[in-house]
Amino acid sequence: MIKKQISIISGALLLIISFIAVPMISNSEDKKEKKIEEKYSAQLLSLTGTAGRHTGTLYMTMETWTPDEQRIEFFNIFKEKGAEELQKVMRKNNAGYVRFSGTLSWPVNIAAKIPTDKGTLIRLVTERPITFVEYRGGSRSRDYEFGLIEFLMPEQGEGEGMLIGAAKITLDKDGKLIVESLGMGDTKLLHVKKSK
Repeated sequence: MIKKQISIISGALLLIISFIAVPMISNSEDKKEKKIEEKYSAQLLSLTGTAGRHTGTLYMTMETWTPDEQRIEFFNIFKEKGAEELQKVMRKNNAGYVRFSGTLSWPVNIAAKIPTDKGTLIRLVTERPITFVEYRGGSRSRDYEFGLIEFLMPEQGEGEGMLIGAAKITLDKDGKLIVESLGMGDTKLLHVKKSK
């Protein structure tokens, strides 16, 4: 088990405090969802091993940004009823999709776009598919129910970020979100580009 705190802005692995919680900076001008289409691609670099290794390409398409009010609602559901209930609600919300090279797409359930002084921070939350073996075996990996993606896009040039393929989300004593990454480590996103 690897506990992570992520902040791309600071350049270190710090706590993810607003994937689904109250936003630090508003990411939506209107209360209603707007239908958009923003596409991004990123090169994946595994952080396992001494030098890391290239693992392919990630394609991300956002069709709407999750309004702040809805993200707050998601956070309150998680805080009061737990991760399982949050998943049930998330499944009804489709903000876009992601896919790896040569694979089928997987839905993005929460998508946040946050302006910062260093560029635009984008955070995505997905429900991680649980395999049949995990389900029947009662594996502890079943507790790692979410996939998390975060990357920073500067005003000019390419972005970078992090992908956590299997994450467990809990709350600390101060009510902040703690993200625990399962197993083999995380994957860095390099050369993130927005499609024109």
